[in-house]
Order: sequence, then C-alpha cells, then structure tokens
Amino acid sequence: MRFGIYYFSGCGNTFWVAQRTIEALERRGHEVAFCHNLETALPMDLPKTDIDMFLSPIYYAGVPSLVVEKLKLMPITGNKKAVFWTVAGQFSGIGRRFGSFLLKDRGYNVMTTLLIRMPDTYLPLSISQVSEEQKQLIFQKAIDQIDMGLNEIDHNTTSPGEKKRTAILSALLYFPYLYYLRYVLSYCFISTSKCIHCGKCERDCPCQTIRIFKDRPSWHKNCTGCFRCVNTCPVSAIDISWIGIGFGVFGAVCSWFLATVFFAFLGSVLYFLLEWVAFFAGFWIGTWIFQKIYLYLPIEKYLMMKGKKRIFIADGKK
Repeated sequence: MRFGIYYFSGCGNTFWVAQRTIEALERRGHEVAFCHNLETALPMDLPKTDIDMFLSPIYYAGVPSLVVEKLKLMPITGNKKAVFWTVAGQFSGIGRRFGSFLLKDRGYNVMTTLLIRMPDTYLPLSISQVSEEQKQLIFQKAIDQIDMGLNEIDHNTTSPGEKKRTAILSALLYFPYLYYLRYVLSYCFISTSKCIHCGKCERDCPCQTIRIFKDRPSWHKNCTGCFRCVNTCPVSAIDISWIGIGFGVFGAVCSWFLATVFFAFLGSVLYFLLEWVAFFAGFWIGTWIFQKIYLYLPIEKYLMMKGKKRIFIADGKK
C-alpha cells in the first residue's frame, strides 16, 4: 500500500514518531509517497495514496490550533482511508475524537486512532528533567506502540479511543485553549537580558507569532502553545512572566468591576453574561498591554520556568 504522512511537530517528538513510522512501514513492504510538514502550505500536487496518516501532538488535552486550521483546509475526499495518531506525554484528552471529527468532515474514512507516549515537553507543568535512561525507555515503548498501530492498519482492526467521560472533561480545558487561552498565553512570553538577538525564535515559530522589536522578540496573537521558542533558544532567554499574568488578572478585575457598575440595570441573565465577557476581555487587554511594555519592567525576578528546557529531539524544529 502507498501511504502519505502529514505531521506537525512543535519540539521534535512528533517528527521523531513520523521518522520511525516511515522506517516501520518500509520494513513491512509499504511505500511512503510523501511526508508533509503541516507548518508549510498544503501542496496541490501530492502523489496519490491508499491511506493518509495524520500525526499530531496534544496541547491542552486536544489538537493544536495549527493542526486544526490545516485539517480544515484539506481537500474534500471521497471516503478515502485515513489514520489519526496523537503524540503526548500523558494522555490524548479529546484529541483523537476531535481530530477524527475534522477528518471525517473532509470526507475521510478514519480507520483507527492511536496515542503514542513521548517525553513531556510542556514546560509550565513539568519542570523536572528526564534522565537519559528514562528517555530511552519511553522511546522504545513508542516504537512498540507504532508497531501496534501498524498492525491495526494491516489487520483492519482498531483500538478503543478516549472514554466519553474523559473526552467531555478534556473539552472543558481544550476549547477555552483553542478560542481564548492561547491568545492570552502568547502575551505572557518574554525574553530576558540573556537574549543575544539572534532571531532564531522568530525564524522558527510555526505560526509566525514572534516579531523582533528593538532587537528583542515580541509575541503576538495566534500562538499555538508549542513552546518551541522556549525549548530551542540557544541561551534559554525565553520564559513566561508572572508579571504578565498579574497584568491579566488586574485587567480582568477592573473590567469586571466596571461591568458591575455600568450594567447593573440590565436583566440578571444579560448582566451575568456581560460581567464574564468583561472579565475575559480585561484579562486579554491586560496581557496585551504587558507585552507592549515588558522591556521596561523588572521581569527578571518573576519568571515561571527560570531558564529550564524540555527539548529531547536533536532536530526539534522539523
């Protein structure tokens, strides 16, 4: 059979899985017609395939916003076979269900989904480092999971996806990320005085969210939350600022207070909705203001990750 592979890799884990998958397919006598990085534009002249494989990391218990946007742009197919695999440090949340839904919306017949566990690269919740022995053990288990997934394709079987309860609970985190949190998060990134003005973060950002302002990176909306800039900075100068989060909280409280004062005459339901709209808008405005002025603030003392990294794959930007 001829396979086509589409993937997105924030810090290298999914790229590693894509490479190991190609090797495993070729050992089984299959042909890999192409391996396309979803960071780039979707070409219109890709070779014909029997099965398309989609490989995606998991961010905030779901599919990264960049992958969602690219899947929505996939050409309509006539019941073509597809496989959707996720790569995560812990669990896939709603990712396998939502990815399959997006593919089915483009006419794909999703044969099977799979979770492949790799070292966790999400920094704020996993600062501790992983030993070399632990990494090698995780990599070997990932290879075994790839073989298991290919066996399902060869024998036309499927493994159970996320439990319905898990998917519902994960949606409570994922959809706020997709439509709100990632915009706020991008405005809380900063570069410290260790920055050497190399521009690597701007060049490598998969969403073109980073721009250079006064020789220092500045973050804008549409961040997908991959943490590539943090993990690949050569001098560990990129971090998340607690001051930025504080600006967001201050903005949210002020906006909520103003809403309670000026909209108190409205009906209870509309009043309640406007309060929450003001709260979230205020948080966004507060972090946006912080991003514009952070170079003039004492940011060095209040860093979330304090220069630590979680990069594991040598060529993590692919």
